Amino acid sequence: MMAPLGPGGYSRCVVLKPRLEKCSTEFARYIVAHEFAHAWLHNGGWGEITDCEEAADAVAASWGFAKVPYE
Repeated sequence: MMAPLGPGGYSRCVVLKPRLEKCSTEFARYIVAHEFAHAWLHNGGWGEITDCEEAADAVAASWGFAKVPYE
């Protein structure tokens, strides 16, 4: 479970675009997990992964949502 406020008392917000409705379910789930991973990581790295996009992909995959190509 993610705490509602991060260090310093600020919150995190994830905004998703309506076009996800037109994507495959698997792709949409991956995108949602990836974006929540960014929030969870405070848009930073994870372990030895310093690139924030790679880190978000790795966290999403650890949650069971591996990267899916756009269809």
